[in-house]
Amino acid sequence: MDFPDDLRYAEASLIQAEKEFLAGDDGVAEALLERLATGTFSSDVETAREQMQKLDESRYVKWNRWEKRFVFAASFWKDEGYPSIDTTTHQASKPDWYSQRTETTSFVKDLMTHRNVKAPTADGEQKGTPTPPGNPSNRWLLDFVALSSLRLSFKNHWEKLVRDIVRKRPKTNLELVAERLGLTIPEVIDIARKIRDLDESLFGEGITVLGDRIYQLTYKSQVGFIYDRSSFQEIQKIYYQNREGWGLTHNGRELIMSDGSNVIYFLDPEMFTINRQIEVYTDEGPAESLNELEYIKGKIWANRYYTDEIVIIDPLTGKVEGRINLKGILKASDRKASTNVLNGIAWDEAGDRIFVTGKFWPKLFEIRLRRLSPG
Repeated sequence: MDFPDDLRYAEASLIQAEKEFLAGDDGVAEALLERLATGTFSSDVETAREQMQKLDESRYVKWNRWEKRFVFAASFWKDEGYPSIDTTTHQASKPDWYSQRTETTSFVKDLMTHRNVKAPTADGEQKGTPTPPGNPSNRWLLDFVALSSLRLSFKNHWEKLVRDIVRKRPKTNLELVAERLGLTIPEVIDIARKIRDLDESLFGEGITVLGDRIYQLTYKSQVGFIYDRSSFQEIQKIYYQNREGWGLTHNGRELIMSDGSNVIYFLDPEMFTINRQIEVYTDEGPAESLNELEYIKGKIWANRYYTDEIVIIDPLTGKVEGRINLKGILKASDRKASTNVLNGIAWDEAGDRIFVTGKFWPKLFEIRLRRLSPG
């Protein structure tokens, strides 16, 4: 079998596991993972097992103050293999092509009524001690996050297949692509329309989403782009003078941009003019080489290029209020010749989770902060 056939076979096995899971069987995910562990999808299996080990039960089980009980909170997550469900309308929240194709909305709805939910605490009390990662009171959640992880992996595989074909052969007939992969034409179009390739003369840099628009910088060309969030179609070009484009984020009103120095610029998202700027300092002096940016709970987080450090910045004064040392977070065994610097911060606002990674890193890390005593 070739890869698309392997993928369809793995999906068929996953569908069967989902049926067994809804029937109330325990351990169905582990049986499926064992079946896939030595084949084409071994890395996906490893990712799924990691999700089981770090499962935060409180992410999926919430107290319903109206019903006076804990419920499976299918409306609180995003960016997973299964769609979130609005608990009022019981409709999927913006279902994508994959959830429509696989009918996973029905799976989540059935799950909401097929499983009893216990308090996500070690002592069973409503406000008791939360269960530790990977050891939930609701043991069935371990199966759920593993199956969800596989769903997300399989979706990503289909999208990569389409992207690779379209990028290598831009004039390929999408009907032929759909026929070759066993997808529908609307599915292929939905994936293909989100592909944006910059001109080869441009080096893409910081990107952020504000409202219904996507903003992207380039490195030294002093030009950026605004795209429509849903269609990925270019809306307009934006220009900036005498600065390089490095990191980009926003505070809900303004774009926030770095240029590799210790200066951060606050820009009007319509005109791309500078509203104000701050110089960033630590107690030791200017905090140079500010790179990737993320706006988290009213503070600016920034990578410092060619360091293992993230600084937390007061957006009004430029004072560095915190420093995060991530030295050694990527093990030496995971590094290759192409592995580059720490350079990536993302905040999942809905789940209150912070992720970091780097250029050509094989892994993405979720981090939690711990204050160290001086000395």
